[in-house]
Amino acid sequence: MPYLLLMPCLICCLALSIEDLRSRRIPRAWVGAGVALQLIVFICWCAFNGVWGTLVTAVTLAVVCALLQLAISLARPGALGLGDVSCTLLAGLAVAFFGPDAILVWWCLMGILGVTAIALFARAGASIAFAPVISISAVGAIVVDSAFF
Repeated sequence: MPYLLLMPCLICCLALSIEDLRSRRIPRAWVGAGVALQLIVFICWCAFNGVWGTLVTAVTLAVVCALLQLAISLARPGALGLGDVSCTLLAGLAVAFFGPDAILVWWCLMGILGVTAIALFARAGASIAFAPVISISAVGAIVVDSAFF
C-alpha cells in the first residue's frame, strides 16, 4: 500500500485547496511543512527498503514540474501565482514517487481540469482557484498509475 506514504501530501493539498477556494491564497509555510513531512516519510521508506533511487527521481521530477509551472506562470503573468507553483512542488513530489508515467498523466489531467475550470468559472468573472485542480489531478494520476501501470 504505497499510497499510504502520501498522507502528508494528501492532507496538505486538501488544506491548501480549501484555503485557496476560501481566500485565493496558498500559504507557503503550509507548503513547506507538507514538503518537509513528505520528504521525511520518503526518507524513512527509502532507508527501510534500501531504495534511494526512488527518492532522487521523485525530488528531481517534482522540481522540474515546479520549474515548468513557474515558466508557465511567468509566460502569462496573473494566470498562475507563485502559490500554485509551490503547490505543484508539493503535489509533484507525491506523484513523482510513482515515476514519469504518473507525471505525464498528472499534467494531462491538470490540463483537462484546468481548461474545464476556466470554461466554467471564467464566464462568471470569478478568479479560479488552481490548487484544487492541481490536487485533484495528482490524486487522479496516482489512481490511474496504480491501476494501469
